[in-house]
Amino acid sequence: MIRLQRAARFPSPPVTLGRSVSVHVPSVLAQTPAAKVLQQLRDNALARASPASEAARTSLKSTISSTLNTLDSDPASLSVQQLLVVVAHPNLVKIDHARLAKLLHLLVTLKTRFVPSAQHFNLLLTHLLQDYIDAVQTPYQPLKNPQVTRAGPLRGLDTPIDPETASLGLKIFETLDTLHIQSDGWTYSLRILLHMNASPQILSTIWNEYCDMYLPRALDAQGISFHSMSDASAVYDQTRLQPWAYNALFHSFSVGWFKGQRMYDPSIGINLSKVGTHQHKPTESTQTPSMPSSPASLIWSIYSHMKKSGVKPTLHTHESLLRAMLSIRPLDFKAIRKARAKLVPGQKYMAKIWRVSTFEAAMEAVAECGTDEEVEKLLDALDRRGIQLTRPLADSLMKFHALNGNHAKALEIHASTSHLPATHSTFTSLLESLSAASPDAVDSLVTKPLSLLLVVGSDQVGPTTFDLLFTYLLAHRDFPRLAGALKTLEETLIPAWRAKKVYGFSHSASGDVILGLPVVESIFAQHGHKKD
Repeated sequence: MIRLQRAARFPSPPVTLGRSVSVHVPSVLAQTPAAKVLQQLRDNALARASPASEAARTSLKSTISSTLNTLDSDPASLSVQQLLVVVAHPNLVKIDHARLAKLLHLLVTLKTRFVPSAQHFNLLLTHLLQDYIDAVQTPYQPLKNPQVTRAGPLRGLDTPIDPETASLGLKIFETLDTLHIQSDGWTYSLRILLHMNASPQILSTIWNEYCDMYLPRALDAQGISFHSMSDASAVYDQTRLQPWAYNALFHSFSVGWFKGQRMYDPSIGINLSKVGTHQHKPTESTQTPSMPSSPASLIWSIYSHMKKSGVKPTLHTHESLLRAMLSIRPLDFKAIRKARAKLVPGQKYMAKIWRVSTFEAAMEAVAECGTDEEVEKLLDALDRRGIQLTRPLADSLMKFHALNGNHAKALEIHASTSHLPATHSTFTSLLESLSAASPDAVDSLVTKPLSLLLVVGSDQVGPTTFDLLFTYLLAHRDFPRLAGALKTLEETLIPAWRAKKVYGFSHSASGDVILGLPVVESIFAQHGHKKD
């Protein structure tokens, strides 16, 4: 008899393929009639298959395909069993949005014939979001079962969720709330994934709701701490967030905070100690949502809970954790070193298992607080893997040499990678390095290419990137170029931002434009002697 060990790690009742089946049904789910039907359907469909056989999956796919055809032609004729057999296998079929919307409608209309639970909605959301789940196997597929190829390609965390998917996901969550069904850890995991492109403020709210629902919290001298959760290796724990949810959480924090460095947006809730050029929309409140007093402590508390709850971090977890720490402003070097240390045990494998994005995160950390030896180790590993310099890698190398006074080397790297699209970090490093170049270089290397990107509303730069140019020109007392930059900002950029409604600007010309501090200082430096 083939038995599935440690079944408690999985969200649905695990099923092991083989001549006989060992089933673990959580007591909470076993009380749900529909969950019993769901388990029986899986048993009947898969129990006779051998681990290496494709026959059961082929037969099951055929049954699901037939049911989906009935869903299109006569959905009212579907039984509860037919509905649930489709919902129960997100790893076997790819269901389009229209059919998922019909399945959601049937779940609601058939609620008088069975009791819908969070598990059913989790399965629907898994069908919807499976391409974005950062895992080899998607939910509801026990690891000891034979591998099942994804029905669609893995998009990953760097790909924004498309509007149609986001809209349907929100509708599923609204239905869940309307039916007063309590969310479990998997539901919150999927909620985080659905909102991974939202602002850090929204993600913090979701995290706090999850904590309030499932985690006993206590305040200590250092802030919020979480009681250690008991070992759930023997008992299925519905409260746990999944590893890919933590990865999405850390990744989303870093994306949001990096965005806050390029532009000012009240919804991001960034630190206003250094205001960038922006425009408050007349219809919006100018009050900025409060962010945690210490973003680093928030991230570490989330990571600590992840470890205490028994969820093992992956390479992507530590990569996303490091990126989150690198995105905090002002930089917390102690936090960066601590996060980077999490990648150290895997450095001997970096020539084999590190992804390009892992190298990019590690190189940026080294650029901020590393040594020449560490840079050389990373470059050697890149050479062994045959990985060419990407824009983030080049930006980090430029930053490292610029911060360490080797400006000529930084400009040399920029020249060799000029074919790669420039970013906020590119121009930051260039401005650090221009003391080694001729005064006219700022026009060709920064002002002209940056202005072209800003006019079209590129999301790789923002108003604060242009503010950096003012800081550089003011420091060098280059008043002619300051006058030119002010003219460009007033006559070209701000009208373009309003017209395109980018960088937080609205189309209305009546909204007040708030100039960044470097711009204001530049104006006073040029015109402060005048009476007006």
